[in-house]
Amino acid sequence: MSDTLYDVTIANDKLSATILNFGARLTDLRLQGHAHSLVLGLANLSDHLDDPSHMGAIAGPVANRISNASARIAGRKHRFEANENDIQTLHGGHFGTGRQFWHLTKLSDTMVHGSLTQPDGTLGFPGHRVFSVIYQIIGASLQMHLSCQTDRPSWCNLAPHAYFNLDGSADIQHHHLHIPTTHYLPVDGNQIPTGDIVPVQDTRFDFQTMRSLSEFTTGTLDPIDHNYCLANDQSAVRAVQTAATLRSEKSGIEMELFTDQSGLQLYFSQFLEAGTAGQDGQIHGPFSGICLEPQGWPDAVNKPAFPSVEIFPETPYLSTSRFSFTAI
Repeated sequence: MSDTLYDVTIANDKLSATILNFGARLTDLRLQGHAHSLVLGLANLSDHLDDPSHMGAIAGPVANRISNASARIAGRKHRFEANENDIQTLHGGHFGTGRQFWHLTKLSDTMVHGSLTQPDGTLGFPGHRVFSVIYQIIGASLQMHLSCQTDRPSWCNLAPHAYFNLDGSADIQHHHLHIPTTHYLPVDGNQIPTGDIVPVQDTRFDFQTMRSLSEFTTGTLDPIDHNYCLANDQSAVRAVQTAATLRSEKSGIEMELFTDQSGLQLYFSQFLEAGTAGQDGQIHGPFSGICLEPQGWPDAVNKPAFPSVEIFPETPYLSTSRFSFTAI
């Protein structure tokens, strides 16, 4: 696999998207008639090599957090890199899928395919695994198909990790968010789910009606980096459903997120480093974007009651998500 940086742009008359081979990252997304990108990007392609924020990346092979940097499958315990707090695993380890060079092939003006192979034992994960992503523009929507094949029992939980900002402002205070889900996962001091599944009603996590984000950007409410429970069953096949709606009152752009995943990680970029040089001369920092990451539940590898992220040769990982845009 080449370690030369390059990107590929796909477009139609409504939407354009640029994907970088490093981490299969979505680095630019533009709606016709609007000058600014709808996602945060970095000033130079090479900046992504040292980016700790997974900006635009496909995080994995198991996105989010794994407690104690270990898990058991098929009667065997596997240990992973403890790359967060020296005790747990975040996004598969320092060199997870979001920090690997994918091979990109442009299939048409509106479609690009990315592939990545990780041999058995890479970062401690079992199985020879072949990852795939297809970015496709359909009308004013960006659709993502994710998959992973393995030759032995393993885990997979890939998460698109774009930072959305629908108006090009310095922060997301002009945005409003709707998440129809009724429950979320509380976490401990290390951001590991406690195992409880709690109603959002009457908490700062409640977005069942469209709600301004200004209280979070001003510090009135504590920020959020939590999983919303879109489904709590063990079904391997789920229907694509509405997971969230994001709107900017400043630009008039609205985004709807549809996914077949069981969870949605909501993160307000509060840990994004201040002074980060973005594209178009922008400077990013805390609250510059919002991450809406369709994925399996965090630490599902260690919590049997959570929807499973196990994969097998006969049951590969498959996921579809769609980000649809309108100017209201």
